[in-house]
Amino acid sequence: MTQVGHSLVGLAVGVVVAPRQLSWRGRLAYGAAFAALANLPDLPAPYWGHDRYHISHSLFVNALLITLIWAALGWHAGLRGRVGGWAVAVGGGLAWLSHLPLDSFYNHGLGVAIFWPLSDASLVLPITWFSTVPRRRRSRRPIGRSTPPSSRATRPPCCWPGPRDGGRLSNCSGGLKRHDDLRRTDDGG
Repeated sequence: MTQVGHSLVGLAVGVVVAPRQLSWRGRLAYGAAFAALANLPDLPAPYWGHDRYHISHSLFVNALLITLIWAALGWHAGLRGRVGGWAVAVGGGLAWLSHLPLDSFYNHGLGVAIFWPLSDASLVLPITWFSTVPRRRRSRRPIGRSTPPSSRATRPPCCWPGPRDGGRLSNCSGGLKRHDDLRRTDDGG
């Protein structure tokens, strides 16, 4: 699932559990916080996120972290009051855990190792309308691009020219390469 999908689900949970007496700025802050909580398993941190997918997407690991946060909220009544009470805390946990089934709906058929460390089995619940639609190639040149479509066809999709490189440089996994170098290797010269 994309970050947008996770964020929308987190936002929906936040709208349901947010205290009624909040101003529009408070509601906006709650929405942003719940959207961030729903994206927490994908946070790009060392030993977390997509670097350690089996850890960050494990039901047990995430439930343990949520339980530790709830324990801290239970211990400090003032902190619990500042957050908005138990309804908000439970809603935050639900927004966080919503990430796991959403990724099992759409994860390129790989599934989510939701029961790690007890099992390496992956949960796969494919929903066909969650799959991404392949992008069609444009017949016209995009506005602001300085390279003609024929020269862009020699590059993989990760190497489209950026606005600052004037269409000459490409940022591929092999480092920055000039477009002339790419053409030379493609033409065999």
